[in-house]
Amino acid sequence: MAPQGPQLRCEKCGKKFTRRLGSNRLNCYECRPVRQTVVQLPPVDVSLTRLTKKALDDAGMLQTWQGAACVALSQLIDSGRHGASGAAGNVPGA
Repeated sequence: MAPQGPQLRCEKCGKKFTRRLGSNRLNCYECRPVRQTVVQLPPVDVSLTRLTKKALDDAGMLQTWQGAACVALSQLIDSGRHGASGAAGNVPGA
């Protein structure tokens, strides 16, 4: 059984209810508001690495160590991986 918190009065109907410990519920379980559904957006086929390389090339910074760091970071973000050392640990030469 889950740990119980204090007894409160429902803000909608005034009935007493016991909320779970750590919950911030203000309404009883019968009056609780309906959860909003999550809207699924269509996948976007944009590579951050491709956009970063184009922007760095346009600025004349692609062949610098700063440009290499930006590209490495954008590749890390695109891959969805991250390590315990953070993004800075994945930048070569910096």
